[in-house]
Amino acid sequence: MSQLRELKLSNISMDITSLAGLVHLKKLTLVGDLIFHAEVLKNLGQLQELNVVSNLSDIDFLATLDQLRILTLSDTSLSNIDALAKLSQLKILNLSNKRRS
Repeated sequence: MSQLRELKLSNISMDITSLAGLVHLKKLTLVGDLIFHAEVLKNLGQLQELNVVSNLSDIDFLATLDQLRILTLSDTSLSNIDALAKLSQLKILNLSNKRRS
């Protein structure tokens, strides 16, 4: 699975720490109440598209994803989006269904 390029995890209870080894991943979709460890995503340096539909409250980990071109964050409770300023390759940004924190 280390050569996997695209992965979608939807509505399953799972700890995503096992994703750390997927260093060739280009597209990742996470939907639902996953046990979210942002540190894991820092290792996905080739990630170009990230879609997260979850009650995410901190996106500072995004600053390390310098290849990210498409980002969708839905159903979040973000209060700070400063990390987005560091995404120089970002072309498409979709922030929707934001919960007030």
